[in-house]
Amino acid sequence: AAIVKVAERTNPVCICGKELKKYQVQYAYNGKGVRCNGCSKSCKEKTELIYHCPDGKNNYKHSKGYDLCLECGDKQLKFDEL
Repeated sequence: AAIVKVAERTNPVCICGKELKKYQVQYAYNGKGVRCNGCSKSCKEKTELIYHCPDGKNNYKHSKGYDLCLECGDKQLKFDEL
């Protein structure tokens, strides 16, 4: 039997399958506030960090964008819950 090593993910994954990237709120959606798709937390501080899908609103699976607050993103990495 072969031993397979699975590399740990360093970023959470979007519902579209792409890796989410850390952004400051001010760089996502022209600086408008962001709502976490995991817990519905409102992220409004311009310098607050969020996990943001690089496709933004340009994906049929998330036409309103897809973002996670740091807590939900970290929870996905730790427990793969979301």
